[in-house]
Amino acid sequence: MNTRLSLVLASICLGCAGEPPSPLQAQLDQAAAMWARDKPSCAPYHYARVTLSFTGSTRQTAIEITNDHPSRRRYDARFVQDNGEVTTEHWDETGAAIGSHEDGHRAETVEELFAECRAVLGQDAAANRLTLEIGAHGVPTDCVFVPKGCEDDCGMGFNITDFACGPLP
Repeated sequence: MNTRLSLVLASICLGCAGEPPSPLQAQLDQAAAMWARDKPSCAPYHYARVTLSFTGSTRQTAIEITNDHPSRRRYDARFVQDNGEVTTEHWDETGAAIGSHEDGHRAETVEELFAECRAVLGQDAAANRLTLEIGAHGVPTDCVFVPKGCEDDCGMGFNITDFACGPLP
């Protein structure tokens, strides 16, 4: 787990001890149980983590996990500049090269996505809009908090698309 995520998790969970789980946390717990049941028959698996901007820019990192380790990470991005110019970036990593590019999302296992989602759902619901959607096999597909009053690109968390059992096509 990277240092930034560890610090976020630690800061969110201070003072959480003894509190009953929120309805969204309880839903995430049920999803984790479903994933634990389905995981043995879903190996390898893959998903895409997507980031969209109000400017029209998009980034997608496709990730394949085999035996609880990243086996492939593929990145496709489209950036729209202020002048309307569009640039693109694409790369594909396998084996020891996974993580060699700075851009793109980290190749996380579903268990790491659950941990990240728990941190997201630990945000103050009075100050933030919390979103949780669960997909196939109990995998969280949308786990985001947005500070109330925010207008553009301030959601924190993740959006997963194309989760499936099997290797990355």
